[in-house]
Amino acid sequence: MIGMSNYVVAISREHGSRGREIGRRLAERLGVEYYDKDILKLASESSGISEELFAQYEQKNPLLFGIAKKVYTGEVIPPGRTGFLSGDNLFNYQAKVVKELAEKESFVMIGQCGGFVLDDMTPKLKLLKVYVTARKEDRIRSIQERFDLPIRDVERLIEKTDKQRAGYFQYHTGEKWHDIRQYDLCINTSKISVAEAVDLLASYVEILKKES
Repeated sequence: MIGMSNYVVAISREHGSRGREIGRRLAERLGVEYYDKDILKLASESSGISEELFAQYEQKNPLLFGIAKKVYTGEVIPPGRTGFLSGDNLFNYQAKVVKELAEKESFVMIGQCGGFVLDDMTPKLKLLKVYVTARKEDRIRSIQERFDLPIRDVERLIEKTDKQRAGYFQYHTGEKWHDIRQYDLCINTSKISVAEAVDLLASYVEILKKES
């Protein structure tokens, strides 16, 4: 049973756009949990499948995802059955964990196709789907602030990571990751600061909480 006041902010972000920082700071501001790679650990505990397998699947070459299709139906394949360790089932276990969390609490999450997975729980669940972007040069600068890498290496990292995220999203949702129609709000951190983005999202959450 979804709590009457439960809400989730599901953030998708381009690599280097500071989406993860926004998510962490927003969760702290709202006083709720922040979920990122924790979802993989929880899915591992729920399924008994190695957390490493979940992580490896997330980093799979986007060219290997194949034809885009909607594979998530809410069902998971139990141990001992054919397909238990398939990529589709790994995704389904992660989705199962996300939905179970939404039944119990409000939170901010990063990635995992969270907005798509939780969409069928609305309107009982208050859901805000966010996409964070930035100019390429700003994303390069953001990554270089954290890692001492040549610009060429950072450019390749951005391209590889974004292609992987786009392939993963399209395969499991049948939708385009960059299509702004998938989201309720798009934030460009080349235009506003992380602090301003947090303020904006916190305001949106207050509006969501007031909706009947």
